[in-house]
Amino acid sequence: MDASQAGQLLMVGFATQELDEVKSLATQGRLGGVILFQRNATSAKEAADITKSLLLPGKQRPSLIVAVDQEQGRVCRIREGMTLFPGPSQLGLLNRPATTRRVARWVALELALLGVHLNLAPVADLPETVPWPPILEGRAFGRDPFNAARHVAAWVRGSQRAGVASCAKHFPGHGSVPGDTHREIQEDHSEREKILRRHLVPFRAAFEAGVACVMLSHVLYPALDPSAPASLSGPVVKGLLRVRTGFQGLVLTDDLDMGAVACRLSTSDAVLEAICAGVDMALVGRNMSTGPSITSLVEEVEKAVRGRHVPPKQVGESVRRVMAFKALWASGVPRPGSQIPCKAAARLAGRLFREVSSWPMS
Repeated sequence: MDASQAGQLLMVGFATQELDEVKSLATQGRLGGVILFQRNATSAKEAADITKSLLLPGKQRPSLIVAVDQEQGRVCRIREGMTLFPGPSQLGLLNRPATTRRVARWVALELALLGVHLNLAPVADLPETVPWPPILEGRAFGRDPFNAARHVAAWVRGSQRAGVASCAKHFPGHGSVPGDTHREIQEDHSEREKILRRHLVPFRAAFEAGVACVMLSHVLYPALDPSAPASLSGPVVKGLLRVRTGFQGLVLTDDLDMGAVACRLSTSDAVLEAICAGVDMALVGRNMSTGPSITSLVEEVEKAVRGRHVPPKQVGESVRRVMAFKALWASGVPRPGSQIPCKAAARLAGRLFREVSSWPMS
């Protein structure tokens, strides 16, 4: 295992002034991907300008995976100049999976025009409480596992057939905890059988639909692993996800700068724990005012690989999965001159918003 490739296991957020640093690391093959936030781009044009700037000279294909949260509804990073649709909870209430598939297709087609390769959607969680946990409000397709599963699968198929990879999140389910892992660790005391028979239903549907990526939650599930949240848990990643469900795609953590992890681990330590647990890519949003630079984070991972503080064979397998993902999905280049929002997409969105606005107030 070449330690210089270890940075492929990182997906990072960045500030505008760090763009040259990101591109330098990408040119050296030392960084796996980036995630766009509203601090980078709020409009389609701004997003396309950024992704275009990340293309390496003389290359037709980007060297980085470009990801974004474009779930629709309340979580939608790029808004200006994009077609916006009703959110997942409204699509779940409409209960027409074919419509969900069409929405996902149009979302993906527009993202592809911007040079985005991975949409961190759909949410496959099942809200258990009434009202829904605030972190999931409007973001999940519903409480019924089989109905949610149909919509999750429809989203995956619609998006991926349009050329943008999907990411089912937050494995193995975030719906049974009332709190917010952005702030602190949450514990789900569900029995193992409930997790397997209920909360995994939408994820299994995503796997059967061929979802390219899965995001792990920062929730602690004592029935699965009493010592670590899912994002840092070998039993969850290597056991439940890889062996029990058979998923062989890309495994990504939720943002390791979130309070659930950051309250007890430094960013570098969290990244290394995630890699040791079997994760393919550690997501570091870098929204905190303090923390390591992108280069120093990459160097920490490279140092750990050289010192064999993380299993070299496992790192090699993850690097191969990242590179395979890039070969399959990260071939789109931005075409900022293209028509966005797409007229047909806007017509569909208009019809759907009129339909949901006609519902009686509850």
